[in-house]
Amino acid sequence: MYMAPEVMQSMPYGQKADIYSLGIVLWELLTRKKPFLEYKNKNELKEAVCVRNERPGIPLGTEPSLTMLINDCWNADPNQRPTASQVMESLKSILVDIAVTDKIGRSFWKSHFLGQKELTWDVFQEKLSITLNLPKDLKDLSLNLQCLKAVLATEEKVTLQNWGKVLKW
Repeated sequence: MYMAPEVMQSMPYGQKADIYSLGIVLWELLTRKKPFLEYKNKNELKEAVCVRNERPGIPLGTEPSLTMLINDCWNADPNQRPTASQVMESLKSILVDIAVTDKIGRSFWKSHFLGQKELTWDVFQEKLSITLNLPKDLKDLSLNLQCLKAVLATEEKVTLQNWGKVLKW
């Protein structure tokens, strides 16, 4: 059930067959279900996957970037599947998409902290100040920044998850 179509058909295959399998695993993690349970034997499964190009259904409401990655991974054409490094980059971005629903907040985190789930308050404040074009002398803004720090930072750390929560308020 994890085999790429080219493997099922005993055709030459390479690393992209593993990417197909990863697409199935991502679907399993998303749905917490086993794929292709409706097929009773390998021949039925092979017919469905290789001839009819069937794949498990991705639930409605799934983050679009995750849906796209899964579909790309299990593309029937191995040459159209992403590389492992492309999958890793996509997953970094998808984590932000899932944690931060605000478009501007997503863009900010991706521009400055992609691949990081946590950073120091000082680094976060510096990038936020530059992005918002705040003056270098922050005396007038210190109370506002202290309030933001109080709701956003835990033990001088800002997390991706807290950033997303604060932006939902």
